[in-house]
Amino acid sequence: MDRKARLFVTFVCFVYWNQSLVRRALLTFLVDGPLLFLMGAAFGVLARKEGNLFPRRNFTCALVALVLVGIGVPASAYVLYPAWMWGYYVDSRQVTSLPVVLIFALYAALFLGGYVLPRRLERARRGTGWAAAFIALLTQAALLAWQWPRYFTVTTLEGFREGRQVAPNQIPFLAWTFPCSVAVLALLLWLARPGGRSGPSPPSGRSSVP
Repeated sequence: MDRKARLFVTFVCFVYWNQSLVRRALLTFLVDGPLLFLMGAAFGVLARKEGNLFPRRNFTCALVALVLVGIGVPASAYVLYPAWMWGYYVDSRQVTSLPVVLIFALYAALFLGGYVLPRRLERARRGTGWAAAFIALLTQAALLAWQWPRYFTVTTLEGFREGRQVAPNQIPFLAWTFPCSVAVLALLLWLARPGGRSGPSPPSGRSSVP
């Protein structure tokens, strides 16, 4: 593992285990962390044969996905349903804006880590990049299973304590968010693929004039 990859892993481990704020967020916001990593990895896979680590078109599409889906959707959900985003572990009214900004910065770090890290691991040792993506997928499934009652219950903190629960698909904003996010990601991945916006074909060198 090269120096940049080690620094990234060290940063994530430090934030996860040495900050009480983010230890709480691990139970709430960061249930989506592995998903952000996998989103970045999906764009990174499309760039694996490019000579540049950050191919312009591919990386631009990846950044648009990060802003619109990776950060835009959860940020909107936090504004509308803050208690749900904290998993009902924390009273959102007592949380300042700084912790939320730091958590979304970690979202971006996880996405960019997914974009770069599997490719670097794969170049260092064949199969390790796919293993990292598979571990992220298993982690996402485990976190969802662990947090299922809280993750699929949308209400206020008081409503959760009183048992007043609403499923996400019963709330118009959240019901539309998933299909729209999938559609946006699919479009951006299509645009990010090699040759995704091919222009006119170069001349073959053979004159059309007899």
